[in-house]
Amino acid sequence: MSKIMDILSAGKENALTAQDIGRLLGYDIRGVRSEIARLRQQGEFICATSSKENKGYFLPESDTDIVNFVVMTENRIKETQKMVQPAKDYVESKRGQ
Repeated sequence: MSKIMDILSAGKENALTAQDIGRLLGYDIRGVRSEIARLRQQGEFICATSSKENKGYFLPESDTDIVNFVVMTENRIKETQKMVQPAKDYVESKRGQ
């Protein structure tokens, strides 16, 4: 089991930032994010919150936490797609020339 899973607690009130996790485990922030991505891909439920009160990563207390994480992540995907669309349109317009 990952060291990250060992230090995360349930509930967004217990969220740890990537900086906090890195400090506790001796990882850089990029390493923390990579490890969390790997764990999620392996099926671990690691939620995140970006609220001002509790920013960071945490384990879900309930299915509602998981649903909220899914909604937040899907919204980020939609915003990223909006940012990429002009570049895609540009590339597509160049192919037609």
